[in-house]
Amino acid sequence: MVWKIPREIVDGLEKDIDLFIKLTKGEITDRQDALCCYIFGILSEKGGVKMFYKLLIAKGIDKTIVKDFLNYSLKMRYKMINGKWSWYEMDEFNIPFDEVKDCSTDYQLPNN
Repeated sequence: MVWKIPREIVDGLEKDIDLFIKLTKGEITDRQDALCCYIFGILSEKGGVKMFYKLLIAKGIDKTIVKDFLNYSLKMRYKMINGKWSWYEMDEFNIPFDEVKDCSTDYQLPNN
């Protein structure tokens, strides 16, 4: 699945991700995997959204970029946890049908 992380956030978290990889003692070596684990780990904690927002703002990242990213990330986290995907997302992200618990669209073809 493709998860869109703005360049400003990737650059801002570079040192944090280096430390995170070091702390995993070789269990995570891929930077993209480390970034995803780091962000979703923070967002899964109680108060994590507020803490992550403040962290990104303190790193000088524009508030609009941070808010848009958090909204997108929380939406994607909700969809992953609940298995609720649209047909477009299933196709775009190559999501197997057995991981889909509910389709999030009620679009119907118009009557001719």
